[in-house]
Amino acid sequence: MVYLWGKGGACDSSGRFKNEPLCRVGCGQRTLRRFCHNVAFHTGGGTLNRLLLMPFYAQLTIPFFMMVSGFTWDASAEKRLHWYTKGNLFGKCKRMLLPYLPALLLELVLLGLPDNPLVWLASGGYQMPGSYYVILMLQLIVLFPAVRKFYEWNTAKGRSWAAGLAWVFAFQCLYEAATYMTDLSIGVYRLLIFRYVIFLYAGICLRRMYITRTFACRQLRRMIPFGAMFILAVGYLNWQPTVLFRYSTWYRSSAPTVLWAMPLLAYALFRYERLSEKLESAAIGRWLAKTLQLCGKASYHIYIVQMLWFGLAISHLNTASYRQLIVFLVSVPVCCVLGWLYYTLECNLSETMQKYNSEA
Repeated sequence: MVYLWGKGGACDSSGRFKNEPLCRVGCGQRTLRRFCHNVAFHTGGGTLNRLLLMPFYAQLTIPFFMMVSGFTWDASAEKRLHWYTKGNLFGKCKRMLLPYLPALLLELVLLGLPDNPLVWLASGGYQMPGSYYVILMLQLIVLFPAVRKFYEWNTAKGRSWAAGLAWVFAFQCLYEAATYMTDLSIGVYRLLIFRYVIFLYAGICLRRMYITRTFACRQLRRMIPFGAMFILAVGYLNWQPTVLFRYSTWYRSSAPTVLWAMPLLAYALFRYERLSEKLESAAIGRWLAKTLQLCGKASYHIYIVQMLWFGLAISHLNTASYRQLIVFLVSVPVCCVLGWLYYTLECNLSETMQKYNSEA
C-alpha cells in the first residue's frame, strides 16, 4: 500500500502524476518487492517461503508490476497524440538499454564469451535472474497501444471491464494452448510479453476505475477466492497444470493469479488517502517516504545491480533455509547503495555529455 500511496497520491483527477517525488516512493517499494522475489526464487528455502506466504505476494512481483505499468502507461498515453513516433520510442528504449548494457558487458567479462552470442544478447544474459524483464519491457513499448485500444473498443461496445478481462483471459488460454501444441521452449517463452497481457489490461481497468472513483468492489471481491485457490493449489499442493500455464518456473505467476492480485491492487488504490495521512502525520512515516524516494530515483539501477548480485554472487553461495534471512539483510543495503551510486554516476555522465554537446 505504500507503493500505491506513492503512485495514487501523486495523481490528479485524470490519473496523471503531479508530484514526481511521490511517484518515486512507489518505485522504491517496487525495488524492495523485487528483492523479495529474488530471495524467494534464488536463495533456496522453499519451505520457509511457504511459511512466509510468499506465493501470495513475493512470487507475484512481476504481475503486480505489470498491472502498475498498465496503470501508469495508460496515463502517459493520454498525453501523446501519437505513440509510435521516433522520439517517444527512441526515448523509452534509450532509458531501458543504456543502464543495462554495462551489466551485460560485466557478465561477459566475468564469464567469458557465450557459445551463441546472439541468443545470449536476445536473452538479456544467461546468469542474471530477471534479465528477461528488460526484453519484456522493450516488447511492451510496442504492444501497449494495442492493449489500450482493445480496452477502448470493448468500452465503446458497452461491455463491462469484467467482460473485457474475460476476453483477454480467453486470449491467454489460447496463447498457452498454442505454446503447448508447438512445444515452445521455456527459453523462448520467458522472453515473450504475451503471458502478461492480462495484467496490463487489468492495470488499465484499475486506472479507469480510479479516475472515476467507481471501484467495482462486489465483482472484485468475488474474484479473490478463485485466485486464492489457484495460488494455494500451485504454491502449496504442488499442482502443475498439464496444458495451460504449465511451465514450472512461471505458472505460479500466470494469468489466473490476476483474480487475486487485481483486487489487492484495487484495495490499495482505494485506501491510499488514509495511508497517506498516517504516513505524513508520523516522523517515521516521513522518514520512510524519504528513504523510498531516494531508492525510487535509482529504482532501475538498483534492479540491475541486484540482478548481478543474485546472478553472479549469491547464486554461487550455499544458501540454506536458515541463512535466507541473513542473505536478504545483506543484499538489500548492498544493492541499494551500489544501485544509487550507479544511478548518480550515470546522471553525472549524462549531464556532462549534454553540457559538452551544447558547448560544441
